[in-house]
Amino acid sequence: MAARPTVFLFTALAAFLAASRASPGAEGCCDSPFNLGFSASRISSPAPYEGIVELAPGSCSAGGGAIHAEIPNCRPFTGTAHVFAGISSNLQDPPEPTGVQGWSLSIALDGDIDFGPHGVTTSGTSVDHFFSGGFILASVVDPGKNGGQRGAISAVVLSIPETRTLPAAGTESVLDLELVPGRPVREELVAGELRYLDGLRVSGEPVDNYLTVDDGPVRPCNFDTARVSVSFLRQSSPIALFLRGNSNGDLKLDLADAVWLIVELFGQGPSTPCPEASDANGDDGIDLSDAVFLINYLFLGGRPPPAPFPECDEASVCRLAAFGCFVDQPGCQ
Repeated sequence: MAARPTVFLFTALAAFLAASRASPGAEGCCDSPFNLGFSASRISSPAPYEGIVELAPGSCSAGGGAIHAEIPNCRPFTGTAHVFAGISSNLQDPPEPTGVQGWSLSIALDGDIDFGPHGVTTSGTSVDHFFSGGFILASVVDPGKNGGQRGAISAVVLSIPETRTLPAAGTESVLDLELVPGRPVREELVAGELRYLDGLRVSGEPVDNYLTVDDGPVRPCNFDTARVSVSFLRQSSPIALFLRGNSNGDLKLDLADAVWLIVELFGQGPSTPCPEASDANGDDGIDLSDAVFLINYLFLGGRPPPAPFPECDEASVCRLAAFGCFVDQPGCQ
């Protein structure tokens, strides 16, 4: 067993990078033993093609589907989404230990989205379960080395010292792609697309989309149609305008606001209609320090409240719903 795995590693990687078989296309791919796709969550299922997103379910093209990610309805109007690249196996009564031993994936990213700070990784996917002393590469590519094309590649050999494979039948997520909107998400959604595209590189030879089965390269049936649109949109919950420090809602910052807050906290007075306005010092809490902060600002030359101040505006960071302000303060409309 000692010599074969080393030969397999280099043979498999060479096949990943150099093989050039034509794809049979997506038509009839439901009966194919191997397909690719994208999902909105991690998949590890004994059912082939489980969770793969596509426009026409049952076509097995893995094309035209969409994944939507909601981001908090507050500044900076951004967030992250995770899309998972997966391999579907559908081997009928295979001889043991037939299955996917390794793979290379080349995935293009287009549109108004980008990779997040964590880029791409196999961690947390099915690779963790099946990997044993093999080879892993997962990396975002440099557009400057790829004709301006953004994307990512991954190459995995599950094991060198032994034969390890994905299940002969089932769907396994093998790559986690973290995505972010390329600009703040305001009224319109921000969208882009992921697609399998041969030829991306980190360095050295281009990487193509291949699986290794029985020590040989195999093209997934639908590799040239598998793609998914990814869009970011704001949550529908409202966000209101307010003036920080204006506890009593009269659009004036004066001693009455400090008194209102003290009465609310200790004298069972009425609650502030916009709780976030009472967080005068912007420390994400409402307590006596906010009243003291206001008095210092008004009479002792202390620093002014953080935004939104001195003009009405939305919150600069996200708050919990119970601490938010969902109706404009009077005069802020």
